[in-house]
Amino acid sequence: MNTIAVQIVVDTNVFINAIGKISPYRWIFDKIISGEFTLCISNEIFYEYWEVLDEQTTPEIADNIANFLVTIPLCKIYPAIYQLELDNY
Repeated sequence: MNTIAVQIVVDTNVFINAIGKISPYRWIFDKIISGEFTLCISNEIFYEYWEVLDEQTTPEIADNIANFLVTIPLCKIYPAIYQLELDNY
């Protein structure tokens, strides 16, 4: 059977909460690990994940998750095509 993973974009807070083994959102991270979901992120989102993990956990955990994301085939990092610059409003 040839299946295609569902492509998803995950908010930083949801992603951070999904990592915990007892989190009710863990199923999201498990589906990324199993290949059922393809995580689609930009460089900016990648660094935001890393920065928040670094602040809320330890630098080692942040680095481990970052290394995981750049090495798994079902995490696609795309360049940002357009930025809204909403900080000016």
